[in-house]
Amino acid sequence: MKTSTKTLIAILAPVIAIAGTAAEAQGSFRVGGARAPNGGAAVHGQVRGQAPNGAYGARRGTAVRGPNGGAVVRGSARGRTADGSYISRRGTAVRGPNGGSAVRGANTTVSPDGTVQRRAGFAAEGQNGQAQSEANLYRNPDGSIDYNRTTSATNHNSGNSYNGQVTVDPVTGERSRTYSCTDASGATISCPR
Repeated sequence: MKTSTKTLIAILAPVIAIAGTAAEAQGSFRVGGARAPNGGAAVHGQVRGQAPNGAYGARRGTAVRGPNGGAVVRGSARGRTADGSYISRRGTAVRGPNGGSAVRGANTTVSPDGTVQRRAGFAAEGQNGQAQSEANLYRNPDGSIDYNRTTSATNHNSGNSYNGQVTVDPVTGERSRTYSCTDASGATISCPR
């Protein structure tokens, strides 16, 4: 349990990066944990800070370990910079008892002029295959949107793969999708519906 707590503290330590320097900011820090009789354990922590320039930041994280080797780690951060921009970041990682794993995360920034930038993605891998996807969104102050998402997946049993992309044109707003599939040798095959 001590190791889990130290790990979480290390993750959460650079707390006031959003809110200013630690010397200038005032905030709070809390950590707690518990251990189950069957070997499971959990630890949670959160930090908050406020800087004289009006910026603030808050972060929190949770780590859970199951009795059979599975584990989940989650973390989030949000804050406002001195120029008034809002920032949000989230992430989750999961490991199953049989070796499967998955991660996902998202970063969002909203500027005072209404501009929004968001990046999100996930990746997962198990005994039978793997998949990953990443999306980027940019909204201009006039409301127009530029969007792009790529996705790929591979079946470990057959060797077949899928690659796809979705885009939104910022000028016309038109959405388009392209995709292709290949077999283990790299030859193009029809994609399953």
